[in-house]
Amino acid sequence: IYFTSFLPLTKTMVARKFSECVGMDYALMSGGDVGPLGSDAVTQIHTLFSWAKVSPRGVLLFIDEAEAFLASRSKNLLTGENAHNALNALLYNTGGERRDLMLVLATNRADDLDPAVLDRCDESLQFSLPNDECRSSLLMQYFNSYVRDSAQQHNQQEQSIYSRTKSFFTRKEPFLFEINSDVMDCTHLRTVVKETAGFSGREIGKMMVALQSALHSSEDGKINKRDVNNILNIKTKEHAEKMKMVCSHTILEPGFTNSSELHSVSDRLRR
Repeated sequence: IYFTSFLPLTKTMVARKFSECVGMDYALMSGGDVGPLGSDAVTQIHTLFSWAKVSPRGVLLFIDEAEAFLASRSKNLLTGENAHNALNALLYNTGGERRDLMLVLATNRADDLDPAVLDRCDESLQFSLPNDECRSSLLMQYFNSYVRDSAQQHNQQEQSIYSRTKSFFTRKEPFLFEINSDVMDCTHLRTVVKETAGFSGREIGKMMVALQSALHSSEDGKINKRDVNNILNIKTKEHAEKMKMVCSHTILEPGFTNSSELHSVSDRLRR
């Protein structure tokens, strides 16, 4: 299987979840990890595929930035004897059907993959940016995971017997986190969903990590809707700047064909 998209999206998260669904062990590598191995790359690749044979559950091998490792030989994108040998080692180990291995590739440049690699992919999945419904689910998932659950764990520790005993001797009250009830309620969630149009799942996750940091660094241990909106404004500005760089790169990219996504990005920047 290969995952492809116009923008860097949450392909890694999907691959990890996919391995859980099919009940296989998960292995992650980047295409850029192969080059520094030099002549040892072939041995390491054979070792990796040997591990899949002895794994009782089988292995889902996810190769991110696959074009850096599995680039097309016919386009002369792969240089050096070691790089060719590493590619041949992977092709050798994936020449037939296997029950102990599932290979998942991720790339933003599918046209640069070697034809022999593409021939071994039975399915392809095009990733698009999350729509309103997906962003709503992602926002609540990451908010609960990074902010609400983190606050609850902290408060439980502060109210433990050990912490209360310590407070008794230090004469300091427990420092508890508090999240205002209007933070990410239905009305606020709709606003945030609208403002995060064009965000990837990774960007949404990073926004909630920033909110978690704001909570832990606050003087009173409280966050309200204004705090969330301040972080949202920062992240939307960062997103707009990133899209400007992506657009300028994509316009110069001769292999670019997904004009509808470029138009949507440009429309957002104009707004």
